Amino acid sequence: MSATSLLAIQRTIREDPHNIGSRPSFNTVNHSGQLTSCEKIGLGDLFEAYIKIPGRSSKLPPILSELYKEFVGHIFNSWVSAQTTNLKPILPPRPSHQKRIEVGASQAGRSFDEMMHGSIFLTMDFDSRDGSFDWTWHNGDNIPITANIEYRLPRGVSKKDAMIMAIENYDNIERERITSHNRVQIISAARRRITKWAQAGSDLQAEVDNEDKLKDGDILPLVLASDMFIKTAREGADVAAALKTRRGER
Repeated sequence: MSATSLLAIQRTIREDPHNIGSRPSFNTVNHSGQLTSCEKIGLGDLFEAYIKIPGRSSKLPPILSELYKEFVGHIFNSWVSAQTTNLKPILPPRPSHQKRIEVGASQAGRSFDEMMHGSIFLTMDFDSRDGSFDWTWHNGDNIPITANIEYRLPRGVSKKDAMIMAIENYDNIERERITSHNRVQIISAARRRITKWAQAGSDLQAEVDNEDKLKDGDILPLVLASDMFIKTAREGADVAAALKTRRGER
């Protein structure tokens, strides 16, 4: 973040009027107004990380004062310093049902033979490490479907439409999943600091232990399937064009 932006963050925190001058040790902190100005500045690096969380949906420049209120609100949402805090949140594996979409059941107007097949599902396994995709069509009993897929799709829906739906479904869930995890990492670090400050009192001058700082890898990147699919498709198109040229084709 640029020096100008960092100064803007510090100014936003300093402009918060709801502070206390001092606080004795072993006092429970129930809300942000029970923190000193120094302690709030001691959360500045976490506020910066909060602003930069990957996957923020807004395309407009962030309004720092609003994000600061949001940040502080998350910290004290159903929490006070006397409560325990998750030391290191761990992102659980993505469950299989989040990789699957129901493309739709055969619609009225089709023959009885078509209607009896019921819904068709598409499971998309995406490996963000190498950008590979694996597509599996199956029925409601999870039995793979390998032939006549177009015949099983609802009217007006193509295989391409279904694949787009699967990619967008993955991205929507992944965006929320990674954003939520990163937010919890940041808020947990803030709560751990506040817990220690509350126990020590304001004389501690908002010291921050290394274990309460964000480390490399704590904030996870957001890798969208759509970005990787577009990248892979472009690379494939370039290779195909080069092969056609080598073969003398236009």
